[in-house]
Amino acid sequence: MKKRTYAMATAILIFAASAFATQNAAVTLHIEPDHYLVSLEAMVSIVVANIGAEPVQLSGRVRIRAIAPDGTSSILQQSNGEAIVPGQYPFAESYDPRLRIPALRTETFYLRTFVTTPDTGVFRPLFLYDHHFDVPGKYLLRAEVLSIDPAVSFLSDQVILKIDAPHGRDAAVLALVRASTDQSENVSSHIAYQILTGYSDSTYAPYWVVDYHTTNEILRETLYNDAIQRAPESYATELKLTLLRWDQEKLMAEAIDRFDLSTALAYREKAKARAQDLSKSRFPYAATAATAALDELPTPAQLQRQYNDRIQKFSAASGLIVPFVQCVDRGTGKDDSMITIFGYDSANTMGKYIPRGGANRLRPDDATASVPVYFGPGHIPRAGDAYPMVAMTRHEVAPSWSLDGGVATVSTATPACPPQQAGSSVTPLFDCLSGNGDDDNLSAVFGYNNPNPLPVRVPNGATNSFAGKGTPPTVFLPGEHHGVFTIQGKKDTTPAWTIQGETATASQHAIRCSSDHRGDD
Repeated sequence: MKKRTYAMATAILIFAASAFATQNAAVTLHIEPDHYLVSLEAMVSIVVANIGAEPVQLSGRVRIRAIAPDGTSSILQQSNGEAIVPGQYPFAESYDPRLRIPALRTETFYLRTFVTTPDTGVFRPLFLYDHHFDVPGKYLLRAEVLSIDPAVSFLSDQVILKIDAPHGRDAAVLALVRASTDQSENVSSHIAYQILTGYSDSTYAPYWVVDYHTTNEILRETLYNDAIQRAPESYATELKLTLLRWDQEKLMAEAIDRFDLSTALAYREKAKARAQDLSKSRFPYAATAATAALDELPTPAQLQRQYNDRIQKFSAASGLIVPFVQCVDRGTGKDDSMITIFGYDSANTMGKYIPRGGANRLRPDDATASVPVYFGPGHIPRAGDAYPMVAMTRHEVAPSWSLDGGVATVSTATPACPPQQAGSSVTPLFDCLSGNGDDDNLSAVFGYNNPNPLPVRVPNGATNSFAGKGTPPTVFLPGEHHGVFTIQGKKDTTPAWTIQGETATASQHAIRCSSDHRGDD
């Protein structure tokens, strides 16, 4: 869908009664909050008062129509049993008893105007992907709540909604979005990155956090927390629920899979704190979801058992793991670090767990590497796989990997790593601002993304330069990395980092770094 951003508007929609035969109901629909059109994506509450003598059974279907200033009519939102949430988190379906309103009873429902993305499962605001509000002016809105009887529905009065033209940084964001006709996921993520790092003070920035696809959990949490502080309460609640699900359903499990119990316990504490906060939400669906999350949250003892069970399962393999050196990049000068690529062979039919220590140790002790503890079967790395370990040591200091009784050491016979193929450049990434961020002392934190399977060496100079004060890395490991380099800006100089022709520039309108973002000065 095509992404859009919208301007300021003011509206509260009050809907009058619709009567028919033996059933009467008064429908009142509220936007929360009522100050910005952008809030339409956040939450719509629907109050249905059954003033008749018989029950009313809603279907969970809602249609919202708009008449634009030019007279054209469009359906802005049409939900087929997947939008009205009767005070709870699960989607309602036709004949759902929670959608049955007894006589002389009033019920509150929530129309969550979101689309679910298959890649992350998060809710993106539907109206941000709609083009009906492009033209400033007065719009007439009308909502229709459908019952299970196709001939019966509850229709609202027409309400005027005024759309003002965006200005300032909101207008700049709108221009940025419309400049691209390519709406692929990668382009969407790139646009979101530009908005979040250059226009975080825009009204629309909080709504773009779900579009920026980062594998770094610290940066992801920083972006979400910043959006939660500035977004309307209803949308902030959605973001909090997303973080809660992320911690509870994904990050804890991934940490246990990595044999990292301490990180799993830390994510548990975060999930617990978020659930306790959400359990006090004024939105019943959020409070219900948070209470359920607290009930389902594993205890520290349960996480410990999961951790012990996983270790026991993958400690049973009897075959030895044999390490080897794949290749080495010695650099061209005495100031260059040595880069060593390791692999291993396993004759086991299942993975094997070997904790770091005497049976799994990299030397020298000051070598830079992430030593693995899980070793899958076969020859690793396979074609196209990431390398299990990349080690950096001082110039001419040959590393060795002791693993399961064997040792792999760099020698004169070790082959050189192949030169990097052209066309796979390292991209610098501006993360956030640290310090006070004033004009005379702007401190900016940067990261990078290396899409190549091997580390890339880019010496300081024309292809690895920066504006400001600092010491940039010259070796770039595969993957996305954040918080690796801090540039202290000089007076009248904006911190910027250029790698292989790509430049990332700091902005005073970017988000503030969390305490976990630490670059190398």
